[in-house]
Amino acid sequence: TFIEEQSLKAKPGERLLGSSEIIESVFGKLKNLEQDQVKSGFTAMLLSLAAVVSKTSHDVIQKALETVPTKKVFEWYKKNIGQSVQSKRKEIMSIARKTEQKWDQNTTVFLN
Repeated sequence: TFIEEQSLKAKPGERLLGSSEIIESVFGKLKNLEQDQVKSGFTAMLLSLAAVVSKTSHDVIQKALETVPTKKVFEWYKKNIGQSVQSKRKEIMSIARKTEQKWDQNTTVFLN
C-alpha cells in the first residue's frame, strides 16, 4: 500500500529513486571516474553523471564530443555550477600564504 501511494506521486513516465543505495552507487561510480581525472576535481565530474546512469552508445558519445567543444562545457559549468567549496578554500589558503610570505620578507628581526 505504501509503495502504491508513493508511486502515485510520480508523473507519468517519471522514475524516482526508491532507496539511498541507488544514490550511493551512483556516487561510487562518480568517485571511480574521478580517480582517472584527479586534476579536474570532483565537482567538475558531476556533468558525467548523466552518461554514467543512462543507456547510450559509442556513436552517441562520439557525436556529443564532436558537437560540444570542451570550452562550451567549461563555460556552462562556470555559469551553472560555479566554484566548489574546496576550490574556494584552496584559493583563500593561497592568498593567506602569499600575504604571510610578504610579511616575513618585510619583517626585521633584532638580535641582542
